[in-house]
Amino acid sequence: MRVSIEALGLYRRALETYSSKGFTQAACNDTMRLCQQALRHDPAYLDAQFTDAYMRRNLAMERDPADTWQDVANRVRAILAKDDTHAAALDQLAGFELDCNHNWKAFGEYSARCLAALPPVLEPGLRAFQLRIAGRLEEARAAQARFESNGLTNCDSFLLNISARWVDRQHAANLIEIRRALQVYPQNVDFWIYLAHSLVALGDFDKGIAAINRAQALYKRQELTALLGCAYARMGPTNQARAVLQQLLDLDSTSQYTHPYFVARVYAALGENPKALDWLEKAAEVRSESLLIPDGGGLRTDCYLDSLRDEPRYWQLCDRLGLGK
Repeated sequence: MRVSIEALGLYRRALETYSSKGFTQAACNDTMRLCQQALRHDPAYLDAQFTDAYMRRNLAMERDPADTWQDVANRVRAILAKDDTHAAALDQLAGFELDCNHNWKAFGEYSARCLAALPPVLEPGLRAFQLRIAGRLEEARAAQARFESNGLTNCDSFLLNISARWVDRQHAANLIEIRRALQVYPQNVDFWIYLAHSLVALGDFDKGIAAINRAQALYKRQELTALLGCAYARMGPTNQARAVLQQLLDLDSTSQYTHPYFVARVYAALGENPKALDWLEKAAEVRSESLLIPDGGGLRTDCYLDSLRDEPRYWQLCDRLGLGK
């Protein structure tokens, strides 16, 4: 399908805006604005339709996930009705089926269709990501190695490389890849978040907290607040960690959404396992994707939840979500 030159130029600017800043409110709003301008030139431009919908989802991540997912699913289904090989739309519909419906069969079917629609140079990277979700980590590592052999250095490729190392807990190696990414995208908040995660995981708390503060300056997110609480809990004494935890809990009193997964992380870091499990069960009730997506989290892979893995309730929750061991 042909796209007008004006729409194509605006869409490319939209992608450059998002890559340069990452998942920040300003970047998402600017990306949406450029996509909507592109759609005024060419209302049938499916990539612009998709990215507009995806930015809406990103902007709503600090709210109950169920509030947004259904709208995104409806939009991507409309795109697939016009082009059933649109890889990004298939990928998002796979995510909807997994995160909102916990439907592993549908997730697998849409994921397979997505992979078949991708260019060969990109296919191994997304395949590795999907295999990590499914817990097939040896296969994921093989696919990731094929992907990295292509030597891609765009924003999405860096994210896939970094998140793969996060899952495998290769935190020292990840610092090298993250710093490579930050040389190209110094204002991208996602790379600063991964830098903070890796430093905290390695016990380099002063630098980790500095990276958290840098990321918070770019975009305040509950994930970062929780990571600060985890860093303080690991450093000890725990009074600072409890103060950070209270900040998260107080969001409810200001009519803001408190993301239960991140509250659970801090409780787990403090060694309060029953409360951590209570909040993980709340995360399951609101269909939090953080439970199932291992890149940067994941019930099965998140290093901040290690203290829970001797708890029967933890494994019961894994079974309910279709994760198993």
